[in-house]
Amino acid sequence: MVGVWQQPEVNGRLGNPVYCRAQSELQRCEYRTAAGRNLPTQEVHQRIPTMGPDLSPYENFDVLYLYFDDTGRLKDWTPVVILP
Repeated sequence: MVGVWQQPEVNGRLGNPVYCRAQSELQRCEYRTAAGRNLPTQEVHQRIPTMGPDLSPYENFDVLYLYFDDTGRLKDWTPVVILP
């Protein structure tokens, strides 16, 4: 997918990102998929802003940072790893 897929194609595979923020010349988007599988996050597990910090992604989901250039093309990705 890196260097080939556009953001709409990635969204079709992983679901919508939780957020996207500018980072240097790239845009970093956080995606959460069901733990151990590449399935979009269920709506019931989406963060509700009034409910405080959302810690569930690190227990129930694989959290990925995907980086897109200004044309929306996927340039890089990194997993979020929480060390004990």
